[in-house]
Amino acid sequence: MQLNNRKLAVLSLIAKSYLKTGEPVGSKSLVAGLGGSVSSATIRNDMAELERLGLLFQPHTSAGRIPTSAGMRLYIDQLMEKRRLSRERKLFIDSLLKSVHGVQSAISAASDALAEETGCVSFSVAPTGASVCLKQIDFIKTGSRNIIFVLLTDTAIVKSVFVHLSGEITDDALQALISASDKRLKGVLLCDITLPLIQTMAAELTDYSLLFSPFFEALIRAVEELSNPEICIKGQNNLLGGNLQQVNAARALNMLHSDRLLTLVAPKSSSVNIVIPDDEALGTTALIYSGYKLSDELIGSIGVLGPYRLDYGSIIPMIEYFSSSLENMLKNNQLDK
Repeated sequence: MQLNNRKLAVLSLIAKSYLKTGEPVGSKSLVAGLGGSVSSATIRNDMAELERLGLLFQPHTSAGRIPTSAGMRLYIDQLMEKRRLSRERKLFIDSLLKSVHGVQSAISAASDALAEETGCVSFSVAPTGASVCLKQIDFIKTGSRNIIFVLLTDTAIVKSVFVHLSGEITDDALQALISASDKRLKGVLLCDITLPLIQTMAAELTDYSLLFSPFFEALIRAVEELSNPEICIKGQNNLLGGNLQQVNAARALNMLHSDRLLTLVAPKSSSVNIVIPDDEALGTTALIYSGYKLSDELIGSIGVLGPYRLDYGSIIPMIEYFSSSLENMLKNNQLDK
């Protein structure tokens, strides 16, 4: 699809006006927007051509035009002026993420800040087992038959589990478990900590395998929980007013808590992705999100859900910076291994 500069200018003015007012745009206002250098008849012809190409839509016979989802996508991708994130906002984001410990807390804090700054609903998808390694496993003996094991991933996710064993734990037995865990589990992808691996580990513990059977069962459950993608959703109260009044709140809430959201925002690239209403699942909403990486592999996403008529020019650079900051935090955590 090739459009000359005048048609692109017409599309840009219509999209910009619609995002601001929500009203169809007529040829008279476009004549003024183009400085009176083009006649109203020429602009109407351009609008008809843009409509034929599926970039504009006329909601009523007597009305002006509004952008279709394809037209809005073209405007956002190629024509919109993206604002720079101010130094003050960058410093705010940096200080926010530095004030928390661990990636989970950072993701939660980033989601909180995005919801507050944008007036939208924010979401983040945490790293999953396919991309996360077990960095460390520690054991704490809390009684003659009780232990707590603590899992630490290379993305700074921590999980602790209490286990009651069937017999007493001697120092030799605990040391054997520690040695076997270090040998078989440290540095292994969560998705590779499977039943066959655990069975191999149990066999190596020989006389202690029966004693630690409850631990093996608890370990499998803990790894499964860590491996499942988790969505952190913040700012749901924003659905009730303010920037999201035009959203069908019931539909948006239903989509936020369904597998549909995971499908839509699965990390595809570290650049910003925009999903604008092409189907009933989104209705009058739009999703803006970006993936973030660890060792050049996409492992999670962060973004917002808001009305179709969002201030894309200011929200996109904010999401880009949050994504970049999370990547830096993950990278620094990995360097500490």
